[in-house]
Amino acid sequence: MCSDCGVVVGVENQIRHYFLNYTKIIPDEVYTRRDIKEHINIGLTEYTLQKVIKSSFRKLDNKERIYYFSP
Repeated sequence: MCSDCGVVVGVENQIRHYFLNYTKIIPDEVYTRRDIKEHINIGLTEYTLQKVIKSSFRKLDNKERIYYFSP
């Protein structure tokens, strides 16, 4: 919940918003699962992490776990 305006935003939306703004600063960045988890920097279950990755990221290569942000 935002302490200023009181709006409640889901974790997935916050993560998407963060990476959307981050890609404005550093476009075409690629991420590993570890990078994504370090950027998020909150305790997420594996299920939630997978859900975020599947909804907001695309695999760069079929063989490796390297992703790029694609909302």
